[in-house]
Amino acid sequence: MIVVFDFFAGIGGLPRAMELAKMKVASLVVIEIDADCRRLHRRRWPGCHCISDIKSLTKKEMLRLVKRIPGVTVKALFHEGAFG
Repeated sequence: MIVVFDFFAGIGGLPRAMELAKMKVASLVVIEIDADCRRLHRRRWPGCHCISDIKSLTKKEMLRLVKRIPGVTVKALFHEGAFG
């Protein structure tokens, strides 16, 4: 299972490509300023977490979003120095 942070997500090319590749997504986090695009994501991928302003996505928030998924090892995702 994969945790996906889709930065500047637009109309959802990344999650759609992952669907077509039959990849299992544990959690989809969409970062997109356009309200219509976020609405499309919510409709197409129910349960995705949408963030409208990339400036509000901190390392702490990313960790919180990842930790809520059973079986995901945060240490493997955030090695020392990766996010400053």
